[in-house]
Amino acid sequence: MKKLLFLTVCAIWLVFAASAGAVTITFDEFPALTPIDDEYASYGVLFDRATYDLPLISGDGAMSDEPVLRPGGGPFVFAGDFWIEFITPVLEVQMNTGFWDTIGTARIDLYDISDSLILNTTNGVTGEEWFVFNGLGPISKVYFNSEGDPAGGDIGTLGFTPTPEPATMILLGAGLVGLAGLGRRRFFNRS
Repeated sequence: MKKLLFLTVCAIWLVFAASAGAVTITFDEFPALTPIDDEYASYGVLFDRATYDLPLISGDGAMSDEPVLRPGGGPFVFAGDFWIEFITPVLEVQMNTGFWDTIGTARIDLYDISDSLILNTTNGVTGEEWFVFNGLGPISKVYFNSEGDPAGGDIGTLGFTPTPEPATMILLGAGLVGLAGLGRRRFFNRS
């Protein structure tokens, strides 16, 4: 019975440690036309103007995700650019973007902690497109530009996984050590 309890505690510990930190923002916390800069700081992310005004919460009937975060003050509605800055560098960024009228009209740049460009990409489809960026090392900033699209573009959902903190790694390690100890005990008890 003690072994079963120990195994259960270790498994819960591992699941908790492995899932710690993933964040998803759906932009439904604030009313439409709210300019966004540090409103999501508690989630670990800041937004900033690039060329025009701060991004805004808005509706977009073409997107499956509502509301959306769109550029503010660009040449026309949904056109413009803004920065996404992570308070702690992240290992993965996911975003649902669109609604793109033309292929190759978005511009999304990712930067590392020394502000060096890691990746520059564009949309490969019309309509909505999910981008998932991982395996690139720590990401500190994302530049989003929708000026090239005839109708502009926005972000419906933003997800990211912060770089694990030392405490999380210790928690994960403790769970693994506990499981290894249980396995070792069983191995030697059979001999």
